[in-house]
Amino acid sequence: MELRRRFLRMFMICVKSRSDTDSIMIQMSKFLILILIGLLCFAPASAAIDTQIATIVKQELGAELRVDGLAQQGSKLWMLLVPSQAKATESLSSKLINGDLLLSNGWIYTPIISKGNSLTIKSYDFYPQEIKNNILSSIIIPEFIIPANFVLPRDLAMLAGHLPIGLADVELASDREAEFKRRLKEDEANTLKLLSYDYSSGKIKSIELKDTISITNLEKLSKQVSLVTALKKFKKDIYVADHNNAVIYKINADESFEEYFRLPKNLGIKDFNFSLDGTLFYVLTAKEPKLLIYKVDGLKPVKELDISSGAFGLTNLNASDSEADYIVFASKSSAELDLVSTFEHRISSRISVADLGLMPEVFAVAAGDIFIITQDRIKDTGAKLVAMDIVSAKLDKFIDLDFEPMAIMSYAGSIYVAGNSKFVRINPVTMLIESSLDLGTDLVDPRAIHITKTGAFALIACSGADNIGIIDLKAMQLVKKVNIGSKANHLLVL
Repeated sequence: MELRRRFLRMFMICVKSRSDTDSIMIQMSKFLILILIGLLCFAPASAAIDTQIATIVKQELGAELRVDGLAQQGSKLWMLLVPSQAKATESLSSKLINGDLLLSNGWIYTPIISKGNSLTIKSYDFYPQEIKNNILSSIIIPEFIIPANFVLPRDLAMLAGHLPIGLADVELASDREAEFKRRLKEDEANTLKLLSYDYSSGKIKSIELKDTISITNLEKLSKQVSLVTALKKFKKDIYVADHNNAVIYKINADESFEEYFRLPKNLGIKDFNFSLDGTLFYVLTAKEPKLLIYKVDGLKPVKELDISSGAFGLTNLNASDSEADYIVFASKSSAELDLVSTFEHRISSRISVADLGLMPEVFAVAAGDIFIITQDRIKDTGAKLVAMDIVSAKLDKFIDLDFEPMAIMSYAGSIYVAGNSKFVRINPVTMLIESSLDLGTDLVDPRAIHITKTGAFALIACSGADNIGIIDLKAMQLVKKVNIGSKANHLLVL
């Protein structure tokens, strides 16, 4: 990369230094000699540096280098910023800081993000201090192939150098925080209350977001449970399932707890849910694949159904006012979804994606369809969001996704999908992406999307990072990242 730039400079020197009496052959000879000198003098060191850069980018970002010097992984791009005064170095070290890659030669790889209909990079205010110390003396690599919709924040206009790049408004971190607090006060009575659970530490935490962040470890409950597999709220009550002890606890308002349900034999509790009308209680077991149905009144057994192994995702479905409700769960082993009628207490419908060569990962229900994030079982051609008609159990429509989706949520006539680096809103009727948001690189493995009670915010729970992302759904903007000190394998909005 550096060698190519040196050759271009030599070519310009050659052209500028020729006299009017030079013949074409003399000009060509001078240029070839300069190229040969450049190869002999610079090629070994430059090639070694280029190899180091490619290796670092692969290791740190999982990306490959493009011909214009940018790093690319699928649809994700990192801009390359280089010092205006090159730093000589024989070997390179690197540091990944909040998603930005800083090399010891002063080069910076920073993510290109989507903002509205434009592509851009973060405003200066959102870079960590160590990146700020370098960025003001940098420029965008001159070879940058500029997308038609790429703009720079106005406070980083100097990065363009001589490149014809448009400018956009500057966003300040203080402005984003102020907007979050305004919306929090306006739509959420000034407070967000959450419960989170982390597999590795075994900690259940109570989190309160307002002007400040308050985090409390629920020590007694954390010691009582062995492995939490579900956190649920039904009406005003909060429940937590302990897989290993096959117990479900109810958490009281004062954060004390009491045993609500215990399996007669320890089959392990994988998931649980209540029917929409609140009369039935469902338990999905782990050690033997069963769906257990109880009446909420007295927790009297109603029925026990043998189901496919690998079942997950107990979700309520209201098909229509004239039909019984359903409880829906999926199975990876059989590549199907089963609908259990709350009236007949049997599997009354089965939707398979096996014939399509797909495997269900996660799902949501909306607009008379079940929306399933799937992976190709055979060709590994990437992820699809497929809509299966509930009545006919046939494929209705689908869309290919250009990122790795991990979580899905249906809310207020829209489908929301989150994955590493991206959050999108999809119209369930047209199956078109209505808006897309870049999540950055520090919201890792988003395994669940939770909508706050007024619908103002979506919360992204991450199983690979200590951050919770908060998205303003009206503006489709990531307004805050909250570090809770542990991963959120399970999250509940209270």
